[in-house]
Parts: sequence; structure tokens; C-alpha cells
Amino acid sequence: MLEVLKSFANSDIREKDTYVKALSEATEFLSKTSGLVDLEFKPTFVIADLHGRYDYLLQALQFKIGNGKGKKPTVLELLQAGKINFVCLGDGMHSEARGKLRWQIAQRELFRGHSPAMDEEMGESLNTMLMVMMLICEFPNNFFFLRGNHDDIKGQFRKYARESDMVQLWCERRFGKDF
Repeated sequence: MLEVLKSFANSDIREKDTYVKALSEATEFLSKTSGLVDLEFKPTFVIADLHGRYDYLLQALQFKIGNGKGKKPTVLELLQAGKINFVCLGDGMHSEARGKLRWQIAQRELFRGHSPAMDEEMGESLNTMLMVMMLICEFPNNFFFLRGNHDDIKGQFRKYARESDMVQLWCERRFGKDF
């Protein structure tokens, strides 16, 4: 599983179908749930906002837990064994402060045409969310992602630039209106 996730840990933009397939699978699973996070009574590993940091997610999954005696299992190994819950506190999209300059450059570029800065931003964000969707499907009872304000592509989010407008425009140009 880790190797599959690592294969998405870059800002290369995948084909539209890759994202649509993952989203469809995750949506199908999530449509059968109440929308409430019902954690099984076991240790819970919680991480803060992802903000397109696929490396942060991978580091969290590879984090070793233990008391120093013997082999320490990784969070992913504990997830695979069903011995831990994993909760992401939303905001999988948008690089936030680390990408502030990139957002500002992308805003100037995107509304004139193509934006390499926006391609990089969206590659990071979409691949992070691709990893999240794969983990939701792989560990439906133990991996949870709480949707944040940055995750609403159609929202009216603006912080460093016109982020929501930019994401909508980029998605429409790259993948079509139906995306």
C-alpha cells in the first residue's frame, strides 16, 4: 500500500480518469455512511490540515509508534492490522502559507491563459486527495478525513489569491466542466 501511495507523491497531474475513479469509489463508500465519524474504541492518530502536503501524509503513515521495546510498528502497519484509527482534520487542498507566492503568481498567469504555478499547486492538491481517497477505500472503518473549507472547489474561498475561482477555472480548462 505504501508503495502505491508513494507513486502519487509528486505534483505530476494524472489523467482525469485517475481522479474520477478514486472519487467515484470513495463517494460510493461514503454514500453508505451517515456522515458521522464513528470511531472504534482504539488509539486514534490525528493529524492537522494537509494543505496539499502528500509528504506529510506519507510521513504520518510511516511514523513508528511504541514504547521503545522491540520493533515499533508504523501507523500504516497498525491501520492494516485494524489496531488504530487515523483522522485527518481536513483541508487537503491549497498549499496555504507555504504556497502564498505561488498562488499570487498563478493568479496573474491563470487569468491570462496557462499557469505552470497553478499546475504545480493542483498537482500537489489533487494527488494528496487521491491518496486520501485511496486510504478511505482501503480502511473504511479506521481512516477518516474531515472536509475543510479549502476542500470545497465551488466555494467562495479567498486568502492569498482568488483560490476558489482559480481552482474552478483550472479544473474546467484541464478536465472539463463535468469534473
